[in-house]
Amino acid sequence: MSVVHLRLSINDDRPGIWTGLSFDSVQFSGGSPVAIDEHNDSATRRAVSRCPFMRAVRAFSLIELLVVVAIIGVLVGITLPVLSRARRLAFTARELAAGQQIMTAYACYAQENKDAVLPGYLPLSWVSNPPTPGAPEFVVEDEQRERVYGTQAQRYPWRLWPFLSGDFRGLYKDEDLLKNYRSRSDFQYFVSLSPTFGLNSMFVGGDATLDRKGFSASAAQQYGPFYISRIDQAQRPCELLVFASAHGVNPDGGDLVSGFFRIDPPRRATGAEWWTPGSDLSTNPAAGGYVDFRHSHKAAAAFFDGHVNLAGYNQMLDMRLWADRATRPDWSLNTN
Repeated sequence: MSVVHLRLSINDDRPGIWTGLSFDSVQFSGGSPVAIDEHNDSATRRAVSRCPFMRAVRAFSLIELLVVVAIIGVLVGITLPVLSRARRLAFTARELAAGQQIMTAYACYAQENKDAVLPGYLPLSWVSNPPTPGAPEFVVEDEQRERVYGTQAQRYPWRLWPFLSGDFRGLYKDEDLLKNYRSRSDFQYFVSLSPTFGLNSMFVGGDATLDRKGFSASAAQQYGPFYISRIDQAQRPCELLVFASAHGVNPDGGDLVSGFFRIDPPRRATGAEWWTPGSDLSTNPAAGGYVDFRHSHKAAAAFFDGHVNLAGYNQMLDMRLWADRATRPDWSLNTN
């Protein structure tokens, strides 16, 4: 450790007036005093440089600081888009994996039900309470093994969740939405409303709503068996859409929610376009059949043979993707 002794002298031309001070010499411990000569700059610098407390400390200039800030800004500008893209890819990968999981459950349902596929949207008479006389009775149960009746039983989620290890997280990738629904007294109803994937119920499994013509004897007589009801009926399983990313109306109002129990084809019986090209799908999901193209303008699509990939809007307009009987992109039930 160095000990420094400084001898000072005060320069005062007039009595009682402070004018400054100067160092006459610097002495380090174990050494002789070194005189500081104000007329000899080199000698002064050598003396001062030997004192660790008097050496000049070099700081960054303003230009250097600005250059560093600019470099950091450029690096942030490069990194943020990369991180954002990585998050989007991870989100897409998770949803594709969820689609495969749902298709596994879908196959398990068929295996447990003698190769009958999951019905899309059941007739209300099949799940009414009390049962409708003369109508088939379809038993649907919730997590507590309580019977589920009405609209929530007509939709597919309560009939598929037992084949997802009884865990609704297999149907809901939006865990905040699922948590919100669980907090409601009418959980049975709302959890059936907004699963991540919508089902192509009109052409796979059948849909009992009037304009989708499923489970109707008159429609079957007019159109023949136009929807798949058994595993062995599909002629083009690798091309037949079963589930796709969906979005629908928020029951609490406001923005749409990322999920809906149904997806609808671009054409129905009449052949007229049902989808509305050019519509703002973020406010009117029905204009795009409730399909949500949330993965860089593509939707996760799960097919009858179990594979899952991404499909864009124009690809989804092709009716051959929706109906096993379709022979051309603009096919409808009335097509000869």
